[in-house]
Amino acid sequence: MQLIKRTGLPALEDSAILRYINFIALYFAEGLPMGMLFIGIPAWMAMNDKSIAEIGSFDVACALPWTFKFFVAPLMDRYTYLPMGRKRPWVIICQTGLFLSMLAFAFIPDPLNNIHLLVAGGFLVSIFGASQDAATDGLAVDTVPAEEQAKANAYMNGSRMIGSSFALTLGTWLLSEYNFKVSVTAIALLIGLVVLVPLLIRERRSERLFPWSSGEPDETNEMLQINSWAAMVKSLYLAFSLKNSFLLGLLLFTSQGAYNYFEKLLPIFAVKISGWTNVYYSHVFSIADLTGGV
Repeated sequence: MQLIKRTGLPALEDSAILRYINFIALYFAEGLPMGMLFIGIPAWMAMNDKSIAEIGSFDVACALPWTFKFFVAPLMDRYTYLPMGRKRPWVIICQTGLFLSMLAFAFIPDPLNNIHLLVAGGFLVSIFGASQDAATDGLAVDTVPAEEQAKANAYMNGSRMIGSSFALTLGTWLLSEYNFKVSVTAIALLIGLVVLVPLLIRERRSERLFPWSSGEPDETNEMLQINSWAAMVKSLYLAFSLKNSFLLGLLLFTSQGAYNYFEKLLPIFAVKISGWTNVYYSHVFSIADLTGGV
């Protein structure tokens, strides 16, 4: 037992710097598809005279999976593989799924004339994007000490904005100079590189690096694990029945609704009405987003 704990690659519990690096990388990867799905591709569609209904259907398909994160999170809490950690297996699965779905998305034939496939592809990528976000948030809750949470949260959100801005700039340039396949493939490969982060960094020293490696569940994780749906539903009910929870939910619904309304209409207004090119609009938006991220 002691030998397992003292050998092998470092774990998240060992170092604050390692925790920051881990979550910066994961949130940067989360932001990569968001830059193209929510900004770059709608602007490109507007530049190519796609209708508002077609652009809107793509936007809705990409945003919809993010509204169901509260269904995904309890599943991740209930079903996990403790020898590899409470959330790390889910992070690996979702990050790999995000990479593969983005790669498949790149190979949609003639996307501007196959809107239904484009919408379906965006929906699939967003399913894995939203799931990766839920898994990463859960991993942060389990591994980041209270005194580090404010700093970690700042790093995480900042790196997501930087990832989104970077992908928007790079992806739009590749889209303009080459084609859809090259642009989206480049973003997918960057996402794939980040799969190495959860693959090589464990939550706890005692756990397995891979399913076939040696190791055992951490005692703390075994105590935290909820194996009863009834207990989980009761806990969720108690949390959401609080007045502050309701007010917070209402505030988030209002603020996010306003922001998303603005974000979805802005590329249509900028390209179709103001006469901007999709490249110029993407550069302006990425600079603004990058400034906010920093």
